[in-house]
Amino acid sequence: DLAHCVPEHIHQSFSEWLDVIGDLADGAICISHTVATRFASWLSRRAGRNSGIAVTSFRLGVPTQSIWPPRPQAALAASSAAFLMVGTVEPRKGYVDALDAFDRLWASSVDTDITLTIVGRYGWGLDDFLGRLETHPELGRRLRWLRSATDDDVHACYQQSDALLFCSYGEGFGLPIVEAALHRLPMILRDLPEFREVAGEGAFFFDGEGGPAVERAVLQWLRLRREALVPQPSSGVAITWQQSAVQLLSVIESGAAPDHRAG
Repeated sequence: DLAHCVPEHIHQSFSEWLDVIGDLADGAICISHTVATRFASWLSRRAGRNSGIAVTSFRLGVPTQSIWPPRPQAALAASSAAFLMVGTVEPRKGYVDALDAFDRLWASSVDTDITLTIVGRYGWGLDDFLGRLETHPELGRRLRWLRSATDDDVHACYQQSDALLFCSYGEGFGLPIVEAALHRLPMILRDLPEFREVAGEGAFFFDGEGGPAVERAVLQWLRLRREALVPQPSSGVAITWQQSAVQLLSVIESGAAPDHRAG
């Protein structure tokens, strides 16, 4: 339950919307099998009409790969690595953990060329962190924040990075995983069921909370990179929006044959 990560009015509105779906829907199509499982479980526990709702899922995609050239090979120097985070700056995304981790890494060696790039606008709930980010002594040096990035900016960041760092405490899917896979970019992911479903074995997973957990993950990943053992994105992860749309249309045309059925 991540209700504390969103404003109260959003949590309340979402809860009311779910109740309407539970009362009126004949079927629900979710953006991952993990979400479908959780939604079906919620339906089975709630009061009111819930029997007979077919709950199924499809995968999200990204723009076609053909317009993007292959990503350059990453350097293997232990003291040089560029890490990328993509997503709105808000409590659920784990940005506080990440910056805590990189502050510790930078403090351990002033000469290290390990960098962190954050791509995403400021959302809500992290006013103290916003101030910390805007006044950070490494901002513009080993720390970059693109708060108004274009599609081309995002593409360039994926091309110029050595790994995607995805520290979220909860997601429905995790679209940056597909974007990273399309760019053949290695990934460091918090060990969430959704991330396991989307990335498969093609990512380095970590658990634990707080900055020390992220720091350990980054250091472990760097050791794996030196040994040429970093997991590489699986080819099946990087589907396009066209392929995603075909999946969705197939689910609709089949009458939403359920992954689960509530009731």
